[in-house]
Amino acid sequence: MPSKPPRAPRSANDAPVLDETTITDLPVSGTLPVALSGQYLRIGPNRIDARALPAEGAARRAMVHAVSLRAGRAVSYRNRWVGTDATNLIPFGSSILALGDGALAYELSAGLDTLRRVDLAGARRTLSSQPKVDPITGELHLLTFAADPSQLHVCVSPGGLTRAIRSMDNAPSRIRQLELTRDDVVLLADGFVGVTGRSGVAAEATWLEIDTDARHVATADAHGEAILVCATGPSLVRWVVHRRARTVHCEVLDATPQASPSSNPPPGAARRFLWTVGAGAAHKHELPAGTRRSHDFSPGRHPGALVFIADPDRSSAEDGGWLVGFVHDETRNEADLVVLDAQAIERPAVATVHIPRRIPDGMHGTWIPAVQI
Repeated sequence: MPSKPPRAPRSANDAPVLDETTITDLPVSGTLPVALSGQYLRIGPNRIDARALPAEGAARRAMVHAVSLRAGRAVSYRNRWVGTDATNLIPFGSSILALGDGALAYELSAGLDTLRRVDLAGARRTLSSQPKVDPITGELHLLTFAADPSQLHVCVSPGGLTRAIRSMDNAPSRIRQLELTRDDVVLLADGFVGVTGRSGVAAEATWLEIDTDARHVATADAHGEAILVCATGPSLVRWVVHRRARTVHCEVLDATPQASPSSNPPPGAARRFLWTVGAGAAHKHELPAGTRRSHDFSPGRHPGALVFIADPDRSSAEDGGWLVGFVHDETRNEADLVVLDAQAIERPAVATVHIPRRIPDGMHGTWIPAVQI
């Protein structure tokens, strides 16, 4: 039997970057919205031969990239190594935290310098790289990194002064991610979705087997007695979880590969829209209808994580805002920061910031408004 041909890479943009730099006054095509002021950041692996680095940088295996926007200007691009194998980046209070599986969190400065390790879970417990900040309470929810029944769910107060810890005793395997509704915590383990209440010392979750290779929980919303959970991976799926009846119904919303989900959850209501990335395009999914609209970036242009940022002038609409993220251009071997209108995603970009540097394919993106920097 002939062997299968190797699968072509998504893009030729995996090689690491070998230096740090700061570039100011970036050129822009189109018009940057004045209200879009802050920093877009993305983090990803940047492993290189230690001999190519000075001695003090030999342990640095991740890199964060940031573009600062202010009042309609692209102020600067900068990239910095992070002193850990970090794969996720989140703003929490006045801090920027970098997290990697099986490590402590690292705090970064506004200029992206690595400041210190942060013992968020206490007792120097290592963490999973998939935390969640509650958009209503400001609490930070974390999972410790463990493969046994001692895995913990940690909730850190908005000021970082107190924490609540409880054991996830009955998990079928290591819990990889959590998502929040107003009253429940939704958990993702290999082959299982779990639901438990948000309070209590020990979390006796209801675990239900799922028959999909989901990689990332995108949304979780209460819907009467059920919880609607959307997840991305080889396809976009929705699980209708009935905790009391101990049943879960799975439906495929989009059979094509989906990644990097972003949303704008309305308070007290289920989400209507979800934005994702896949196969050289950005997608806007209308979840109740099961439909999508797309923005094709054209051949040779590969989008990374796109983040939804609300427009203050359109705050009454769930989709009133922009999608912002890096796009790798194979022809130039450089990156652009692209701004799309989230309401009309199929239209040409609102603005494109041209960066005379290559930014390797990354893992997670985040937006920090100017008021938090």
